[in-house]
Amino acid sequence: MKRLVFSLLLALVVSLVYSVAARADRDDQDLSPGVPFENTQTCVQSSGGFNPDFSLRPIPRGGFLNHQTSQSNGFTFVNPDGTRLNTFQSISINHDTVPPGNPISVSEGRCDTGPVETLPDGSTHVNITCTGTITAGNLKDSTFVLTGAGSVSLIDEKTQMSFNTNPYPPRIETETITLPNGFSFTFQRICTKAGASPRVRDRADLRN
Repeated sequence: MKRLVFSLLLALVVSLVYSVAARADRDDQDLSPGVPFENTQTCVQSSGGFNPDFSLRPIPRGGFLNHQTSQSNGFTFVNPDGTRLNTFQSISINHDTVPPGNPISVSEGRCDTGPVETLPDGSTHVNITCTGTITAGNLKDSTFVLTGAGSVSLIDEKTQMSFNTNPYPPRIETETITLPNGFSFTFQRICTKAGASPRVRDRADLRN
């Protein structure tokens, strides 16, 4: 079973999503619809994992090493405690899939962030955990949990846009996929990403 799953060379799944929260011009503006974002991400994924210096660990028998690109869009919501909720839909392409495998995975879910941290250069950083379901394509009806991720956002004050990118150095993220039959497997990945959204402001910021 493990060999069968890994031989799928899964095209996964979550393109990390984060924007710095909703642009608003008045204290009474309703932020409940959320702020739209778009994000593109490329990852190296390995069932053997990575060393702290980002070099590959040995891949176990029946394991995999692949390269994946994904595009996501969705909405960012501001929580009262300053954390964020991102809902997303994502399409992923696995560049290493061979016939008769399926290189496409479609997924949807949510990402929850920790508190927003302001960095010395004025950018903001958050830690991210994501959960969701693969709704079409490879590994359909499987669920996933992603931990260890992060995102940095830079604000263009003139355009009031947020440009979202990687923490530096990048994170080693961990993902677990659970198939409909209950079998699960875990791997690690390192990603680069780029995205944009309207600037997001907390309600406290709007009163300043």
